[in-house]
Amino acid sequence: MAGGSRRDEAVAKRRCFNCQMITNHLSRDCPLPRAERCIGCGVGGHRLAECPRQQNTGATCMKQDIRVNGENVKAYLDTGSEQNLMSLATARRLGLTITADDEGKIL
Repeated sequence: MAGGSRRDEAVAKRRCFNCQMITNHLSRDCPLPRAERCIGCGVGGHRLAECPRQQNTGATCMKQDIRVNGENVKAYLDTGSEQNLMSLATARRLGLTITADDEGKIL
């Protein structure tokens, strides 16, 4: 955002940080569910694909519908990555085998 951050604008206009409504409630008291946060920077209001803090490494990241164990799953495919990641909840929902390495990291 040119000329200031989204937070600065929210404070100036007395907007709730969660719902962005001009109101007198604080984000912790917001009646709406918490907004999703970017997994790249932890800030709400955008997703990893639109994250302004992520550097363009020349690799391509695209959102695709893929099939895993016969179920459709939305996935971000990163052609520059050596690993594929998913949440533990998604892995369980898909019925994938979940194991841990010697250090306890989930594989």
